[in-house]
Order: sequence, then C-alpha cells, then structure tokens
Amino acid sequence: MTKQSNIEGLIKIFEIQKKNLLDKHCKNITIYGTDFAQLINLADAGKTKYHHRIHRRELNPKDLQSTLDTLPNINFDNIDKSSLFKKLSQVIKVRRQLIGHMFFNNDVSQWHFFYFDQRDTTMHNNRWVYGSHIHLINYLSPNHDPVYVLKEFYCEKPHFTNKHHIRFIDN
Repeated sequence: MTKQSNIEGLIKIFEIQKKNLLDKHCKNITIYGTDFAQLINLADAGKTKYHHRIHRRELNPKDLQSTLDTLPNINFDNIDKSSLFKKLSQVIKVRRQLIGHMFFNNDVSQWHFFYFDQRDTTMHNNRWVYGSHIHLINYLSPNHDPVYVLKEFYCEKPHFTNKHHIRFIDN
C-alpha cells in the first residue's frame, strides 16, 4: 500500500476563519497519522505560528478499579487464572485511553483541540458510521474556550458538543 498524505488538508483547518467552512472541510478530508505527527513535530520545533501541548489520561470503570489496584500484588500461583483473565479482558475492553492535542497561537485567540480514544481510531467495530476518526473542537465552536475544553477533557466523563468528526488513518 502506498503512503497517502493530506498535510495540506490538515493545515487548512488552521487557516479557516468561518465555522460553516470548517464544517464542510472536516466532512471532506482524511487526516493521516504521519501528517498529524509531522504537524506536531513542526509545532514543537517552533516552525508554525502554533504551539502544541499533548494531554493524556486513562479512564477505568470504578467497578473494575480493584482488579487494577490488586494486580501488582497477585500471587499467580494461588489464584483462579481464568477469573483474573476475564476481569483483565473486561478492563481492556471498557477502559478509555484519551489523547488530546492542543494547538494554540501566542495570545490563545486561535486554538484547536484534536482528541480521540483507542476506540475512535480502530478500523473495525467503530461507533462512527465512517470508521476510524478523531475529533476537533476549536475557537470557532460556540460557547467553548481552551480552559473549558481542557477542564472537560479531564473530568470524569468528558462530553463535548459542537465537535467535528474527521476521518483518520493511522498509516
């Protein structure tokens, strides 16, 4: 398979000044993992007008937290391994590993927050009808600012309104 690129389509997100144009653009592009990584590297190296900060967190269901807490102390010789593996597979299935990338200019008047979890970027059994995707919220989103977005990202059950779904291929 040949590597595809759409760095221009990704960069155009940062140039669009009207929400309705951004809506149309996000519906028609695909972001490739290598292009996204390149954008992050350019911002981190100071080669764009945007700064970059990454945000990570993991959400584990409370009812399965005891399994994770006791895991380091388990004596594997004296445990029902099938029960343990069922619990661990359930933890892996229902946990969320969230990643957020905030891009912002010097005065933070323009900001773009891309985020996803491991379920969003899977090709199979994806919740979004078009498959693997990432989300975008930015300064054009009504009633959103970067402080609100980051607070929401770190709350117990993050939920964003006015987000864009953008097709994503991790190549």
